[in-house]
Amino acid sequence: MSATSKRTQSMSKAEKTRLTKCCEEVVTLLKTSPPPTATRYSICAEHAPSYNVNVKTLYSRVNRALEPKEKPHGNNLLSREQECQLVGFALALRHAGSPAKGPDVCYHIHIFLF
Repeated sequence: MSATSKRTQSMSKAEKTRLTKCCEEVVTLLKTSPPPTATRYSICAEHAPSYNVNVKTLYSRVNRALEPKEKPHGNNLLSREQECQLVGFALALRHAGSPAKGPDVCYHIHIFLF
């Protein structure tokens, strides 16, 4: 567990609320109109004092919010894209009114994925 997450666990509810509001403000600023010369850290350093939050904690939270997780867990068999395709395929079968049984669905899924 990182030092940041340990720090967040020991925060009060009010501190977490302030951190969340500040993070949302910084993320919105960075997504809509990022200053051309400012870095993420410098923007966090500007906003942190107004919410009375730690700059490094805010910076970590902002980075996690801006960079979506693409790493699957170890027990995932399919990539995110394959999973979305499979869900679409299953919904198409359902909407088509296909009376598919277990083995039939497995066969179609196997052909669809491979």
